[in-house]
Amino acid sequence: MNKVTDENHLPGIIGALQDLRGYEVEAGIFGANATKYVPVSDRAEGQTSTINMLELAQILHEGCRITVTDKMRGWFGYQGIHLKASTKEIVIPAHPWIDAANNKAFPVVMKIFERAIESAIDKQKSGGRATWERVGLTVVGLIKKEMVDLRDPPNSQLTIKWKGSENPLIDHGHLLRSNVHEVRRR
Repeated sequence: MNKVTDENHLPGIIGALQDLRGYEVEAGIFGANATKYVPVSDRAEGQTSTINMLELAQILHEGCRITVTDKMRGWFGYQGIHLKASTKEIVIPAHPWIDAANNKAFPVVMKIFERAIESAIDKQKSGGRATWERVGLTVVGLIKKEMVDLRDPPNSQLTIKWKGSENPLIDHGHLLRSNVHEVRRR
C-alpha cells in the first residue's frame, strides 16, 4: 500500500504574506527633517531663515506668488536689481517633482512586491521589513533623481546668478538630503 503525504505549504505562505503586509513606509520630507530651518545662504548675510524644509518643498513643488513690499523693493535695489514700479509680485513657478517621482515609482514598486509575493509562495518567506526598506529606498531615490534632473520651468537669470546653478530645486543640497524614508509596523 502506498503512503500518502500531505505537503500543504499554505500555512507558511499565508504567514509570509501576512508578514509582508504587516509594514508600511513613509517617504519624503517629514519628521525632524521637515522642521529643520532652511540654512541661510551667504548671499543673504544678516538674514535669518523663517521657513523650514517642508515649507520650502511645498513652495517649490506647488509654486507661489510673493507680493512685493517696499522693504523687498529696497532690498532688491540694494542688490543692484531695480524692480519696475509695475512689478507687484514675484512668481515662483511650480516644480512638481514629487508627482513625477510618484508616477515613476508605481511600476517599480509593483515589481518589488511581485518578487516578494513570489518569494512568499516559493519559499514561504516574505522578508517583510526588507521588502518595505527596498520600497522606501527606491521611492526616495526616484524623488532625488527627479530633483536633480528637473530643469523646467527654469530658474530666472537672477536666480542662476545668485546660485551659480541652473537647477531649480538644488542650491546647497539641503532639501535633497532632507528626503528620507521610514518603515513602520502597521
